[in-house]
Amino acid sequence: MSKYNANDYLFTPYVIGGTLWETSENDKRDYFSKRYKKVKDVLEAEQDKLTEVDYKIIDVRKANHLKRVSQSFSWEEAKERVLKL
Repeated sequence: MSKYNANDYLFTPYVIGGTLWETSENDKRDYFSKRYKKVKDVLEAEQDKLTEVDYKIIDVRKANHLKRVSQSFSWEEAKERVLKL
């Protein structure tokens, strides 16, 4: 993160750490809200199906992610995985 300008947007439709995104704050929020609604819908549909073991697995994965020992993906790889849902 230190390589990015503190005044840049963290996410834009085109890049991470972008400077140009000429639209209102509401439109920016709406853009990402709509884009990730598909993921949210899947997660909400599956929420009732998770067991206690599932939640423990998720907690371990989250901890590994925060420690940076988990697998990570480029933006294109992540987008491809989401679109397959």
